[in-house]
Amino acid sequence: MKPPRWLASAALVTLGFGAARALRAEPPPSASSAPQASTPRAQPSERLRRRMERLLEGPGLHPSALSSSLPAPSASAAWLPELSRRWSEVAANRQARREKSRAALMRELGGRLQDPRVRAELALHSQRVAELGRLEFLANNARAGEQRDKLLRRIEKLRAHEAARHGRSLAKLEAAAERPSPAPAVSGGARP
Repeated sequence: MKPPRWLASAALVTLGFGAARALRAEPPPSASSAPQASTPRAQPSERLRRRMERLLEGPGLHPSALSSSLPAPSASAAWLPELSRRWSEVAANRQARREKSRAALMRELGGRLQDPRVRAELALHSQRVAELGRLEFLANNARAGEQRDKLLRRIEKLRAHEAARHGRSLAKLEAAAERPSPAPAVSGGARP
């Protein structure tokens, strides 16, 4: 099958524009205009430290505040220490919550925990619930007013949807486990 003629024409026009642009381009800088390699650069950690100091100073105190490429600190930067403290409190009791959750799973599922399909469903469910938990934590601690309430309502709705999906999936897996598997067919031509 031949390609359409308009496709070839479009390709030639595109190449022509690229060549014309290259002819109009500035010549590459000469070696004399390149920055001197002999000037020592600050270590990355030193540059990072100076940049952090400038960020913490704020835009008004920096001599070149208008031409600074650093963004101004956002309002959420003020929340950072408090948010870190609250997150560490959640992390402190993580092991106790984990043991409590595992005990509840053992009571609920028992021997079915060894089924790889059940394990895969539990992994998916735990990942989704953890993401919703992190979102709820951030909504409670980094938002306020109507915006916070709206986010919390959406998170609760998603949590209910995930719980329903998880329940349906476990019920389907339980029904499949209770159904007897068909007996394997007898092969071969041997007669009894």
